Amino acid sequence: CGCTQFFDEGYHISRSHYANRPESTQEQPAVGNWISNRYNLRSAVVNMISLGVEKDTLMTQGYSGDLDEDIDNVVKEMLDIYPLGKYAVSTITPKTDTILSQTQITISITYSRTEEERRGIVQVFDVADFEYRLRSMMTQFSQIGVFSFSNGNCTDNEATLEQRIKKCWTRNPEYAVGLKEVQSVFYPKDVMNPIVEVAIQYLEPPEELEAKKKQLINAAKAACEAFTGDTDTAKLEYIYAYLWNNVLFDQSATKNAIENNDDQPKSSSYTAYGALVSGEASQSGYALAAQLMCNELGISSSVVTGMRDKAPYYWLYVSCDDEMMHFDPTSVRYDMMVGDAPPPTEPDETTVSEETPEDNPLQSHVFLFNLEEGQGRFSWNSNLYSIG
Repeated sequence: CGCTQFFDEGYHISRSHYANRPESTQEQPAVGNWISNRYNLRSAVVNMISLGVEKDTLMTQGYSGDLDEDIDNVVKEMLDIYPLGKYAVSTITPKTDTILSQTQITISITYSRTEEERRGIVQVFDVADFEYRLRSMMTQFSQIGVFSFSNGNCTDNEATLEQRIKKCWTRNPEYAVGLKEVQSVFYPKDVMNPIVEVAIQYLEPPEELEAKKKQLINAAKAACEAFTGDTDTAKLEYIYAYLWNNVLFDQSATKNAIENNDDQPKSSSYTAYGALVSGEASQSGYALAAQLMCNELGISSSVVTGMRDKAPYYWLYVSCDDEMMHFDPTSVRYDMMVGDAPPPTEPDETTVSEETPEDNPLQSHVFLFNLEEGQGRFSWNSNLYSIG
């Protein structure tokens, strides 16, 4: 799956399937569990896997059904369909012995995951809980998270899960630095309650990412120090103008993101660090920097990852003077890149007044859009974002 190579490097561990596992179950198998039908048999094997038991003996007398067929079907289900079995079990070997009128079934299980890995599975209860735990992974620069869903709460396919992970990555832009690659695997696919393994690779060691985070927070504070207005619109105008005047727009990186459907490693230019510390950023870097500045100035906002003109695009959904709006920090820059707008006159100030000419790129009507305008301008996955 491409993920197991990361398991020795770190875990994101919380509530686990194995939290209440008796210490002696693996070394001292319980003998003499009585079963009478397929349901009992299945429950016994599920219990073994859930507790990490390697060997157990089951007894039956007057079994209802075809025992050999049920054993074969239960073993196949545990290895191919049951999420914990698919994730953690390598083989299940049954052996039957008849003693007088009784049948003894010895079940031997070998595990493909270590006990630590099995204990590290996190139970999640709904999508909000899942997103919270993904964000927690990212704010700790953790590399592995394994999540178990219950009650049919995982309806994501692989494409939607990829978008959800990206959404979580953008939620804390100060931590959204140095992302190389994210891989996810379902155990198994196409079931209601899978185990999902998320493996994250970073471009730099955690201590370097932590140092960048601190630099970025300080840079955002410094960028907002000069603001003197009092309305949300004035704050957004200030953010847009600051980025316009102080950050080079990296067209090459932006075009690379478009060509790769935004699956490229998120080096500096694709992050707020590129914008606020290095002074050059792609389209996504502008948006992440804008959210960080919104946080600093007290504007409720979130980055949305979606599409604009059939290309991957980042913008913000913001609360502006008691109205929800779409804020596009690269509105004119992007249009200039794709040839939809002529180069405007470069402004000299980082704030604008009501007398600002209509063709000045710092007027709010070129980067701030109401809900109806936003629907015509952008597209997004409504299963991920509650907008409008």
